Amino acid sequence: MKSLTLLCALIAGAKAQTGNGGSPPTAADVSTIASPFASADSGIKLYANSFYQKEVEDNAIPALAGNATLIATAKKVATTPSFFWLDTTKKVEYIPQFVKDVQTRKLDVMIPLVVYNLPDRDCNAKASNGELLSDEGGVAKYKEYIDAIVKELQAAPSVKFVLVIEPDSLANLVTNMNVPKCAKAKPAYEECTIYALTQLNKLENVMAMYLDAGHAGWLAWPANLDPAAAYFAQIYEKAGRPRRVRGLVTNVANYNPWSVPEGQCSKLKYTDEMRQVWSSAGGKKVEMCDEKHYIEELAPRLTAKGFPAHFIMDTSRSGKYPTDQKHWGNWCNAKGTGFGRVPAVGTSESPLLDAFVWVKPGGECDGTSTPGPRFDSFCGPEKSEAMQGAPEAGQWFEKYFEQLLMNENLDNVPTKYERVPHKELVAECFDLFHCYQLVPHLLGFTDPPLPVPQSSLYWDSGPVLWDGRFDLSTDATYKTSFSSKVYSTIKSWSFSTEVGPYEYYIPAANSPTAPVSDLIAVAPAFKNPADTSSGQGLKITLTQKATTNYQWRTELIPHTFDAAYSKKGMINQGLVFYHFSMMRKDANPPSKTQDHQMCYFENGHFVEMRYGLLAGSQDAEGSLLHAFIDGQSRWNTTWEPDVWHNIAYEIDFSKNTVGFWHSTGNDSLAQIQAPIKASTSSNGRDFHFGGLKLPPSGTGQEDWYFSGNYIEGAPITKEILNSIHLTNGKLVRDESLARKHQCITFLTNYTFRPILKLKDNIWAFSLPQGFNCYRQSVVDPPFAFQTTARVVLPTPRHDSSPQIRYERFRGQVDCDCLDLQLYLVTLSRVTPRGTHVLKKLQPKSSAAIPSTQISTVIVIISNPSNSLAAINKSPKPSDLLLLHPSMEK
Repeated sequence: MKSLTLLCALIAGAKAQTGNGGSPPTAADVSTIASPFASADSGIKLYANSFYQKEVEDNAIPALAGNATLIATAKKVATTPSFFWLDTTKKVEYIPQFVKDVQTRKLDVMIPLVVYNLPDRDCNAKASNGELLSDEGGVAKYKEYIDAIVKELQAAPSVKFVLVIEPDSLANLVTNMNVPKCAKAKPAYEECTIYALTQLNKLENVMAMYLDAGHAGWLAWPANLDPAAAYFAQIYEKAGRPRRVRGLVTNVANYNPWSVPEGQCSKLKYTDEMRQVWSSAGGKKVEMCDEKHYIEELAPRLTAKGFPAHFIMDTSRSGKYPTDQKHWGNWCNAKGTGFGRVPAVGTSESPLLDAFVWVKPGGECDGTSTPGPRFDSFCGPEKSEAMQGAPEAGQWFEKYFEQLLMNENLDNVPTKYERVPHKELVAECFDLFHCYQLVPHLLGFTDPPLPVPQSSLYWDSGPVLWDGRFDLSTDATYKTSFSSKVYSTIKSWSFSTEVGPYEYYIPAANSPTAPVSDLIAVAPAFKNPADTSSGQGLKITLTQKATTNYQWRTELIPHTFDAAYSKKGMINQGLVFYHFSMMRKDANPPSKTQDHQMCYFENGHFVEMRYGLLAGSQDAEGSLLHAFIDGQSRWNTTWEPDVWHNIAYEIDFSKNTVGFWHSTGNDSLAQIQAPIKASTSSNGRDFHFGGLKLPPSGTGQEDWYFSGNYIEGAPITKEILNSIHLTNGKLVRDESLARKHQCITFLTNYTFRPILKLKDNIWAFSLPQGFNCYRQSVVDPPFAFQTTARVVLPTPRHDSSPQIRYERFRGQVDCDCLDLQLYLVTLSRVTPRGTHVLKKLQPKSSAAIPSTQISTVIVIISNPSNSLAAINKSPKPSDLLLLHPSMEK
């Protein structure tokens, strides 16, 4: 489900039909059923359906094998009552199964259901389009769908039900009548919604119905509140003011908190236009970034129109705040979210609130991230906060479920919203789960993420076959430097000119008007900021200075036939992955009216990126960036300026197949196109970074930017950011696994304050109850472990396997505890995404070290279950505890 564009055109608020003598009904006139949750003295009485339990058991539990703590949380989530979505006619068949389960077990519960199958469903989005179309008899089919629900509920008169009616429907008709599909859908929406309300209102075992009212980021804007209240009242009146309509549900499938402390809204992550200060009905100024303020603003408007002002709130994904949303309206598979407070009666929080409930089953996808018929751009890589690798809407999304687990706040621990200034920063956790999940055995759990036998410690990433990244190190063999000296020594530009691991290919080779420096430039400003493995990026320029009679082209070609540059195998044999990131800017953009061919093989162009007006393309404007495989576009997206697209070609020269991987910004790569047959052929020296354009016309300069160019063997490295992960006895480089044990980032300008003694042989970080895992200020005496230690990185070594040693760093805890032995593990190896080489903590002056000197810090803390002396003499991996940085500094 989704929140839509917030400041959109409004429909005129229709006047509510009058009752009693022509006057609008008052609050006293509204006759509605009592709250179905009011008698839940021993906890909310809702049914935990077997369908969702099976989803968790079949998908999540096997995926979490080996992590008893996380499995226990997943099982708790599975048995937490959540609504079952009747999003197809076929799903109605599940109702008798649930009824039988309730009756067999003699449960005193209500079965919570979502009625969700309108014709032209979700008119302002694509991801959750339904099975019914108004142009194909959708209204009649919808009534049959409602009749089928009524039949099943009538067949179980002793079983109680509570219903949510059509999420995202009426709210769309309040704000999105400027969308043609919504304007067209309005008559069907109204007729079908009214039919559902009138038919379901006849059933005595329907304890309450709640219409959907979007959320605070949608309808709570000042321009939307009055029209929304008027429209809900209009539908309610047209349906005959059905008594079983209890009120409204908010925040369905969204991420908003219930209540944010006064003054804190402006400190959240949303961009400035999303942090409005709103004028309330009482004439005072109110910050509106939570559901509590929203319903308090909406309620009096509803009452004035004669609509019952009672609410339930979906907290299923409201466990972590702030989320990673950059805009309030970015609704799809948002990163940085977690399971929220479990269902509970809500009147203690507000007399307007009947209950907190879980309407959205956590783990069921919001929408696919892969282009296709149901693809919505809010789910794609253009939205950096949308998790990639997502299946179709409603299908199980294991990676997202694990994120919700990691960030869970089932017990509703209060959250701190204020961010501590950087100079007071001690540690930054990726999310709540990682803070409390860091070393469960130290916190008293029985599921240690270690031990790790020494023999099983290995890198799960492919060998680098060719490395074309700039300024990887000071090693002259690997260093690629396009300095002015190099420019001046170039006499001709051809396949025979070799510079570092590259060759140039620039036509008009000896033209005095075309110095290399005009066409190829390297600078830190040209790289993807997320690509911490590169010191600089590459700017490729196309102009008439680099042209022949048939094309403009400026390219660099991997130099792979010399042992000095290709140490581990040729790049045209077996399974290999060609990595690069690319970007354009508003200044000197590629022309939309010409065909650009980029990052391709000269022999057959069997895989390449293309942009502009292409033969056979449906893109009339030429604004799409395409991935072509074997002559056909297999993926495309609008090529927006300043967006880094991370790409990997998966080429199997033995099987003659090509696949395509993609992400944006710092997101990990996801497979977009599984390998398909292609005419793979290469002599190992015909891959071109950069590109050409056809026809050779125009006078303007065009600039393209590249970063992170390297070629590796299998398995693929998915990460863009440097990271080292430890799980299941392996050092792995897979984000979905990494986040299970990803813990704390130690940043520059910090004081070292992580440890306290809980009891004998049990040590933990000094994270207070309710630690919000965003930033923690230095306020934890007497357990502060203090030193002026800073981190300095040495020159990397280029070993093919990790070199491990433990170096002691000693410090005092400001209490009557034992001295703590801290060890920093040194891993010396150049990996595909950067050099992971660390040096022991060294005392330094209090002056800050520039962040450019800080890369990856891994701190290993001894577990005092063994004697400190023994550990100091011969540390074992089973004695140690691996912490590593957040992937999102």
